Amino acid sequence: MLVDRVEDAKVSQEGAKEQFASALVEFPSVTKYEGDDLKRSEHIAREVTARIDSIEGVAGSLFREWQSELDHYTSQALRASSEKQLESAWGRYDHLIVVMRRAARTGIS
Repeated sequence: MLVDRVEDAKVSQEGAKEQFASALVEFPSVTKYEGDDLKRSEHIAREVTARIDSIEGVAGSLFREWQSELDHYTSQALRASSEKQLESAWGRYDHLIVVMRRAARTGIS
């Protein structure tokens, strides 16, 4: 589920990037400016942001569940291993979200 949402967000970011590039190329013709490309780009940017928000919601739930499951381990070695994996996954996820938010702000993936 999280992977699908990340893939959807990536596709949306690529679409937003193309729309931003298209709007930027067409902008110099200000005298013929109709505003449709800008509106479309703003819509796509909002969609990308919404998908990232959705990813954060799902990931937060998954990480909270993983954290709560640590208390159910009977083997301290397995618990420690799972906790280490959780911390590593959380760090990678945190970096991914930072990059995605930055890309959404700048229109670059």
